[in-house]
Amino acid sequence: MRVVLHACSAYPQRRVTIQQSLRYRRINARARSEPPLCPWIKLSGRWLELAGFEAGQRVRVEVQHGRLVITLD
Repeated sequence: MRVVLHACSAYPQRRVTIQQSLRYRRINARARSEPPLCPWIKLSGRWLELAGFEAGQRVRVEVQHGRLVITLD
């Protein structure tokens, strides 16, 4: 028997910090520019499972200005 927990009441909001890392690309010896920085977010934790997400599932990310909506695909 599988127990379904509703994360909405237990974990209504999560806060994470947007990190940055170098975006790798082929190095051109003539162009001595720095590689561009790329923002990234890591989401992990039991709260994802409680919200109905499991490892291996595909998700859809809807992108809006200042907002990301993640749903199961």
